[in-house]
Parts: sequence; C-alpha cells; structure tokens
Amino acid sequence: MKINFKTLFSFILFGTAASILSGFVFFGTNVFNLRSPLFQFLSFGVVGSVSFALFRANRLRDVIFANVLFFLILFIASGNRFFLTRLFYFAVVVFSVFAYSEWVYPKLQSLKLVRPLILAGFFAICFLLVTLILTVLYHTKAMHVLPFRNMPIGFLIGLGLGIGFEISEYVIQKGVGK
Repeated sequence: MKINFKTLFSFILFGTAASILSGFVFFGTNVFNLRSPLFQFLSFGVVGSVSFALFRANRLRDVIFANVLFFLILFIASGNRFFLTRLFYFAVVVFSVFAYSEWVYPKLQSLKLVRPLILAGFFAICFLLVTLILTVLYHTKAMHVLPFRNMPIGFLIGLGLGIGFEISEYVIQKGVGK
C-alpha cells in the first residue's frame, strides 16, 4: 500500500476515532476526562494510530520523536504523577502496534475480520503483563484487582484501533478504486 499524507491521516483519524468510540460505548464521557484512567482510550488511541501510520511508512525516527513528545505532553498535563507506570504503558502500546504492523497486518490480508482481534489480544496481554509488573513494584492492597480491570481496557483499546485501521484501509482502497 502506498503511504502518502492522505493514508497517514486516514490511519490516524480512524484509529483514534474507533479507539475513543470503543471507550465511549462502555464507559461514557469519562474517556474525555484527563484525570480519569479511562483517558487511556483517547491518549493511547492517538499514540497507537500515529505509531501505526508511521510504522507503515517506515519512519522509525518519527515514531520515536512523536511518542517521546506525546509522553511528555501527557505526563505534564496529567499532573506529573506515576512516571514509571505511564512509561511502561506507553512502551507496551508502541510495542503492540509495532508487532501488529510488522508481523500481523501485512501477513493476514485475507483475514481482515481477525486482525482487530489479534491487536486486541496483543493489547490485553501486554496490559496484563505491565499490571503484574507494577503490582510487584508498587505492592499495595488495591493492586490485586487491577489486572482484571486493565486487561479489558487494553482489549477494548486494541479492538478499537484494529477496527479503525481496517476502516481506514477500506476507505483508502475505495478512494484508489475511483
């Protein structure tokens, strides 16, 4: 697939919108509250979409720059709390999107309905692993519940991104076919 500005913009727009929509359907307007943990739908929707678009364009340097910039902006805007936690989650989002864009997305062209579920699975597993690592690092009484709360959130973010990428690909192919 040819990667140009329209393609990049399409991946970013539809991936972000679908991620936000998946959170909005299940959690309502809390996905727009910067202080809410559900803001992940918006922030990781943008991060995942931009990363995916730039990975597809083979722009690794731009992926690194954009994610460092997003991380710093979101960290400062959210009150400079939980640096290590945010860093781990950012890292697994970028890793999941990288793995998906390099090993799943181009190889499973005939299984378009399965690809979003694979990305959702990547996110769910990575969110579970990060939560377990953070449970060991920040041992508190409330941490034992978090894996069961964060894994579905990761699944929904990944599912939203995957569906957004599929919609984007459909729109791009329809535009090329005209």
